[in-house]
Amino acid sequence: ADAKKTPQQQFDALWAAGIVTGYPDGF
Repeated sequence: ADAKKTPQQQFDALWAAGIVTGYPDGF
């Protein structure tokens, strides 16, 4: 994880990754 990112940015990154991979990871 990138400590410079805000929680919202981390959420956005995980959410986007979930959409791209097809696995939303609980979101």
